[in-house]
Amino acid sequence: MENGRKLLSSLPVNGFDREVGDRGKALDRILQSTDSEVLYEEVISGERGAIEIYIRLLGLADGYYLEYIESTLGWLARDKPRILLDILTQYKDFETIVKHGFRVSFIGMGHNVHPKAAEYVLNKRIQAISSVKNPKYREVQASCIKELKEALTDYQIKN
Repeated sequence: MENGRKLLSSLPVNGFDREVGDRGKALDRILQSTDSEVLYEEVISGERGAIEIYIRLLGLADGYYLEYIESTLGWLARDKPRILLDILTQYKDFETIVKHGFRVSFIGMGHNVHPKAAEYVLNKRIQAISSVKNPKYREVQASCIKELKEALTDYQIKN
């Protein structure tokens, strides 16, 4: 994880930083490298440093990379809600999160999702986030649930 700590410390704390250089090249180096699968596995296993790397990459990513990161964060909302809330609480003032929210409601990876399946997934994420009982997370938890309920309403309107 030494390489992960170095990578995390090199990523901007608040969005795109000119010192990072060409953000497309930076993202390619990170998410198209042979280590990207290792990073992904660490994220979904709940490894804090790896999740923080994904959170910081939100400030650099767009298009496919953004969808990839958002879908992974959404998965964490359901499977590892406590650690995700803990990290999101730490990053709640991160410029990208302030502008765009916590990004826990994205489901698909560039394809259409059946509305009933989306409703199921979003409801499970709401249940998981709601199950965490710690007043420290209350503000972030409420924001995540609001984001998920808004996405749920969008899918219900489509149906």
